[in-house]
Amino acid sequence: METGHFTDEDAYLQAKIRYFDEKAIDFLTKASYIMSDTLLITILRKKRQMGTKGHTDYQKKVISSYYDNLDSIMLGRLQELVTELYLADSQKKSDRLWERAQKAMLKIKIKPAIIEHIMKTRSVEVFAKNVQDWSKINN
Repeated sequence: METGHFTDEDAYLQAKIRYFDEKAIDFLTKASYIMSDTLLITILRKKRQMGTKGHTDYQKKVISSYYDNLDSIMLGRLQELVTELYLADSQKKSDRLWERAQKAMLKIKIKPAIIEHIMKTRSVEVFAKNVQDWSKINN
């Protein structure tokens, strides 16, 4: 029996496809829960293995070195941001880069008045000049 250009068989096949799609989605959802549970268990086991020791001596040295050089690391990021801002091809990308620049300036404790001025003008030239000055002071 035909209704329009679909047959009963076509409708039956479409219903079967929807049924299997729903089953596949259910399966994938359950699989993702299992995978996330497995990952959580793995993380908890690793933490338990570390016990009360915390970090290894090597890890402590790496962390300490990172914080000792945080100003240099942030200045490097600011220099990269200057370049990226010069090359930004859309306003949206530029806005994201300015947000990152502001966070980096806050992290290295630049005076709030200077950050406010740079963010208000959003002039890459002013920003670049300040980053250059900060780099000279840091070295």
